[in-house]
Amino acid sequence: MSIFELLMKESAEIINYCEEYTDNEIIECLRNRQSYVVHWLSDRYMPMIRLMIYQKGGTNEDARDIFQDGLIIMLEKLDDKKFNLTCKFKTFSIVYVSTLENCPR
Repeated sequence: MSIFELLMKESAEIINYCEEYTDNEIIECLRNRQSYVVHWLSDRYMPMIRLMIYQKGGTNEDARDIFQDGLIIMLEKLDDKKFNLTCKFKTFSIVYVSTLENCPR
């Protein structure tokens, strides 16, 4: 089972999908491995990622893989306390998907 599936499965908390989080709140939640923020990020950014991947001929599975890859990279970067996000999460997502969608799998 992938890290994405594990994080999605382990969350038993009730998620308020309408709630907004600042980038700093997202960073702290991810650093603390609070899985509800993964659900929130997925709900927030998967439609955009899926659309970008579909437009390039990819599948829903490709979109999930790219989201998962981005999440793993973000978690690795956040483990470094010196990490400083210099753009919005949405910008990071768009740039990351744009670079990964052209990579062979």
